[in-house]
Amino acid sequence: IMQLKKSQISFFLILGLVIFLIVIAGFFIYNNIKKTKIEQEAKKIAEISLKAEEIEKFVNDCIRKVSFEGLKRLGQTGGYFDVPKLISFKGMSYWHLEQVNIQPFLNQTQERLIEYVNVNLPKCVENGNLSKFGFLIEKRKPLTFIEFGNSDVTLKISYPIKLSREKFTKEFSEYFTTFNIRYRSIFEAASEINEKLFDADFDVNGPFKKLGHLRNLDFDISYKNQEKDVMVFTIIDR
Repeated sequence: IMQLKKSQISFFLILGLVIFLIVIAGFFIYNNIKKTKIEQEAKKIAEISLKAEEIEKFVNDCIRKVSFEGLKRLGQTGGYFDVPKLISFKGMSYWHLEQVNIQPFLNQTQERLIEYVNVNLPKCVENGNLSKFGFLIEKRKPLTFIEFGNSDVTLKISYPIKLSREKFTKEFSEYFTTFNIRYRSIFEAASEINEKLFDADFDVNGPFKKLGHLRNLDFDISYKNQEKDVMVFTIIDR
């Protein structure tokens, strides 16, 4: 009987040890599974975050693309996006017509560029097919501020965008970009040329006789007579 009891005790001790080992093993397995899930979740969030950064970069690229296209268009037409037919000449706008100065003001071209960016930026973003990234995207209308400096053009744009996917959320809104384009200086030089056209002694065959100082601005300034009584001046900032 005593031997039986000892055997039972040994059996219970071994059984207890086995159960203890199973508990320890289960604990480690559970922790490993939990750790693996956390690592997988972190990896997944990191991948989603990278995709969100791609979207933010794409929006910034759209801002630069649309803004530059707008600036280029203003320069090609003389300050308009849609030149009124009455003052249009081969896609360009007259600044001087029948002895009347009809050039636009600098702040008018600024307002037109702001409107152009506000209208065309959302279109550029929509064309990017951002739904392929799997986000729920909430956007508001952009609000653009533009400054024509003496040596550059600065844009500050508030364009709130919220991205949501599973447990991930990201919001961004403020953008800042600069172009090394001397738009203000070009416009002021063009204005000075236009004003000289009203001088009684203005020489159509030598229009730069009184404008030689504009060469100091490091611009390429030229002109040509497109047709009778039509002079086209070109200012290029290389």
